[in-house]
Amino acid sequence: MDLNRPDLCGQPKTKTGEPCGWVITNEPCPIHLTPEEQRRQDERREAEEARRRKAEEDRQIKTGERREGLIAILSVACPHYTCTAPAGSLCRKPNGRPTRPIHLARRQLAGVDGLKEYVVEATNFFTTNVPAPSLDDSPRTVLEDPLEDRTAAARERYAAEQRAAAQHKLDQARRAGWIADAANESRVGSLPCPRCEVAAQERCEKSGGWPRGGFHAERIDTAMDKAGVPRELIQ
Repeated sequence: MDLNRPDLCGQPKTKTGEPCGWVITNEPCPIHLTPEEQRRQDERREAEEARRRKAEEDRQIKTGERREGLIAILSVACPHYTCTAPAGSLCRKPNGRPTRPIHLARRQLAGVDGLKEYVVEATNFFTTNVPAPSLDDSPRTVLEDPLEDRTAAARERYAAEQRAAAQHKLDQARRAGWIADAANESRVGSLPCPRCEVAAQERCEKSGGWPRGGFHAERIDTAMDKAGVPRELIQ
């Protein structure tokens, strides 16, 4: 073997002493590494192990979060009109059989986003395939939780959230209607903003998404108060 060939490893083999002959055009010889090559290989191995550890930690965190989310969802009765599954049981098909997908109405009632299916184990780059729990096993056993019925409390919370959302839209519409009058817009602009603290005659410090005039709601409310507009028109 020509020991002067730069594309071949010329280090001697351990047993025979003959030149190794490993083609090193694209990568170094894995048996006869230089100290620098060994250092780089060790760094790559350590970095890969760190990525795997981080991925596993993230998977465990996501699995725990997913489990807590499923507990919250399955602790309320499903309000979907074709389902009405009680708390502690999976959503059902029209024929009464349990199903893995979770109805949107039930997720909204529980206040949980992102969990569309009854799958406990999270996945990551290294564990892309994980077993899903059997639909025949009790969710209480799978999740190790009694899944006490919290439907009543969930309905109260959901109703309060819907009322708050509706009131927010109503407040926005009333402010927009009032400030649509140029004179009222001038009243708002003549006041400093109690939220972003800009001076009078300056626009509030944020671009986009504001009612006409570009003012914070608190600034408009202050102007409406000074104009004698009844508070009930705002809240």
